[in-house]
Amino acid sequence: MLAPTQLARAIWLLTLAVASPLAPAQAQSEDQDLPPNHPSTCEIFPDSETFANSPFKSLGGFAFGRTTTKEIDALLSETTIYWVETEHFEIGFALGSYKVPGREARTLAREFTQFRLDLGELDTLPVKPKKLDPWMRALLYGWRFERLYDKVQGFLGVEDAQFPPPTDHHVLGTKFMGLGPHLGQRGKFEVLMLPSPTLSKRYLSETFGILVERTQRWNVIETDSLMVVMNDAESGLRRDEAVYGHLAYNLAIQLLDGYKHYSYEIPCYLRSGLGHVLERDISLEFSTFDTSEGGDQIEFFKSKWLEPLKKLVKSEEIPRIAELVNIDTYADMDLEDHLAAYGLTQFLLDSQPKAYAAILDHLTGLLDEQGRTDGSDMVRHHREAFTRFLGMGYLALDAAFAEWVLGKRASELN
Repeated sequence: MLAPTQLARAIWLLTLAVASPLAPAQAQSEDQDLPPNHPSTCEIFPDSETFANSPFKSLGGFAFGRTTTKEIDALLSETTIYWVETEHFEIGFALGSYKVPGREARTLAREFTQFRLDLGELDTLPVKPKKLDPWMRALLYGWRFERLYDKVQGFLGVEDAQFPPPTDHHVLGTKFMGLGPHLGQRGKFEVLMLPSPTLSKRYLSETFGILVERTQRWNVIETDSLMVVMNDAESGLRRDEAVYGHLAYNLAIQLLDGYKHYSYEIPCYLRSGLGHVLERDISLEFSTFDTSEGGDQIEFFKSKWLEPLKKLVKSEEIPRIAELVNIDTYADMDLEDHLAAYGLTQFLLDSQPKAYAAILDHLTGLLDEQGRTDGSDMVRHHREAFTRFLGMGYLALDAAFAEWVLGKRASELN
């Protein structure tokens, strides 16, 4: 029997019981005083059949965090939260409408081409959006998060069918893949996007008893869900691509934490490195760096990270992998550590993708002799995994990484 260690943790940054889904057509009512976020107000889906054929599961009425969407609506009654449930995510969106600036128009138009296609070429969605209403944005983020999920699964070399249905034990003698269907978590990944520090602080205080205004990642033990709570006032997160990239960074960390269940933690640099890769795939202008609440923030505004990486390599100041693996918390990572974590992750994904997946497969879901999850002695497991799957020790890996960085051109690496 597996008795997983549950981790309740706050990392500063910056129930499976689900109510019956409310499809738009099912939610019609003669009541003219319905709130703006009621499913019947979503005009994107003209009927229940269209909604049923979409990638969305419901538009509210489900468990979220330690309560429900209804209770959160009451707690944060001065804002309107649009709720969206997908295959692997539950999302509360309250950032309002968005007028698309010219510099984002082309990128968003390309994105909407695929978004519309995946939703069945609905006439209710624009081809080249100039303004996104709240329902449109909420659904867009649900779609985006599922694409991020698919991308991370691709990096890990796994698919949904490999993960078990919700369970509280592991069958000895079989490969451990977690305790549930969402990369190993029982509950879905949750995201709450709020329009002010005051509201995010109130939600976090009332729900988890923590007084924070900045983006928060949290392990909801009761539902076995990993949550991100953010507000768009943090660090000037007003542009859509900034919000999207910021959430991609945080979700990358949550997805790796949830891989084969969040029973212990793998090294910080591996999670942060993947976060930077996904964020920079969305935007080069905005970058997320973890820090402790009240601690010094990293100020780094370069859009291109290749040149700083090359300077660190040439000056022999690039952090070595033996140093990175011994960093205990995100707050202990300085700028050079973040650059190295990003570069090393990109190096592995570019040149050794199968080894990258094998390393993470090895480091997650470790069990002791009694079949219980056991992440102790992680530094040793890390060294063994890198040596085994890359066929080289740390010194050789440092040299190969340095050679890769110096051989890259600006057009090949952001």
